[in-house]
Amino acid sequence: VRGLDIGFAQMYKNAPALIISAPICGLIWLVLFICSKIKSKKVLAEENVEQQIADIDEDIDAIHEELGVPSDATDVDILMFKYKLKDEEIRPQSIGLQVAPFINFEVKAYTDGKYLHLADTESVYSFDLSELKSINTINKKILVQNWNKDEHPKKGEYKQYKLAMNDMGDIFVKPYHILEGEHNGEAYGIYFPCYELTTFERLTGLRAKADIEE
Repeated sequence: VRGLDIGFAQMYKNAPALIISAPICGLIWLVLFICSKIKSKKVLAEENVEQQIADIDEDIDAIHEELGVPSDATDVDILMFKYKLKDEEIRPQSIGLQVAPFINFEVKAYTDGKYLHLADTESVYSFDLSELKSINTINKKILVQNWNKDEHPKKGEYKQYKLAMNDMGDIFVKPYHILEGEHNGEAYGIYFPCYELTTFERLTGLRAKADIEE
């Protein structure tokens, strides 16, 4: 798993089964989370905000170009969270003022036929396709506190997923999925929301297994 040994795994040694956790990209996530809030209708009413958003997007594109991310890479959400192990089971944990454990974190996803690549604004993490074993479906509702897509969660292509929203704009997602793999005898999982299943199936060649109740 190229990039994982000095990226996710190094920064989160206590999370051997996942590639996701709040401290991994905390500052970057905070910046991107603020950017997502900037795009809300209320803030868009402020002067020059649209130009500021365009400038931010341009800077992010430049970073991805420096990292070698192809221009046709797909924007995809993965679920990041802190967790504890209890009886060898993963238990997501909220941190601080979080109302829910899960952070909806956007990355660029693409493949070269040998690796699945996920890129943030710091690194590209590469997962050998031959080491990816399955996509499991978790038939459970979770809440995420930010929405990264330009299209409204209840409209267009996302309408089919029956996503719900509360008064704070948080999104309820059901189900979610885990792309499971193994590297050097160590298991890991990439968690992602239901509306990204088609993308991960296309990139990995795997098909989601039947629902699992948790």
